[in-house]
Amino acid sequence: MHQSISQYYRCPERYTRIALTGPVSNHAGYFRFGADTICYGQCSGGSPSDSPQYELYDSLSDTRIDEGEVRLPFDPGQVVENL
Repeated sequence: MHQSISQYYRCPERYTRIALTGPVSNHAGYFRFGADTICYGQCSGGSPSDSPQYELYDSLSDTRIDEGEVRLPFDPGQVVENL
């Protein structure tokens, strides 16, 4: 899941501990990660939208840090691939 992040920043994978918060949606769509970032992919915790023009689920509210591991409601590798 986090291989693209560790490759981009050129750091060992042990320093990029990332996991999903739960099962992701069946279909991909647009969602937010904070006020200024629009992502495209599958996510958990909210429904992705078919268009970026509609009100978008903000996945930042479902992001957690638990015992040194970042728990995201989406796969960052998938979002990067979708760029």
